[in-house]
Amino acid sequence: MCTEFWDAYSGDGQKLGYTIKRTASENIPDGVYHIVVRVYVFREDGFLLTTMRDERKQSNPLMWEITGGSVLAGERPVEAALRELYEETGISKTESEIQEVYSLADHPRKRLYHVYMVKVDRDTVIKLQDGETCDYRFIDFSQYEDFMHRQPFVKSEIRRYKLKKNAIEAAYKSLGFELKEQG
Repeated sequence: MCTEFWDAYSGDGQKLGYTIKRTASENIPDGVYHIVVRVYVFREDGFLLTTMRDERKQSNPLMWEITGGSVLAGERPVEAALRELYEETGISKTESEIQEVYSLADHPRKRLYHVYMVKVDRDTVIKLQDGETCDYRFIDFSQYEDFMHRQPFVKSEIRRYKLKKNAIEAAYKSLGFELKEQG
């Protein structure tokens, strides 16, 4: 397995001109960040794809989340989003088919999040990545928040959802979906 490197960024998203070794991610200096992407995958019926992290994952094993991962050195966030989407789910999309929903600096975790969304056909086949994902579910978006609290769900994902719920709901509506009352 190759060693993974990330570009180092300032808190406002400016490249610092050097890379961070993934294995050193616990020791990132103050004021230095790396970029992480997330992709909300909405099926044409408005259901949202969630994936379960493989039991072999070092952090948050067997917990549900939204597809995503770290941006590799030299990669743009949108390229990373498309790569992660394909690697973890088998879904292949182009830059013209993906839309950025929001970005967010997570200062305590030293991460800059770029969050995207895509729309897929109802008959899209999901191909899970061995060692990364072990299960998936399409959740009625009106039930998503409840699902996050009833199932083992990555806590940082819940925090980001709560902070950016309005942006996510606006993106959902921009795909032509109507928000249903939760219940």
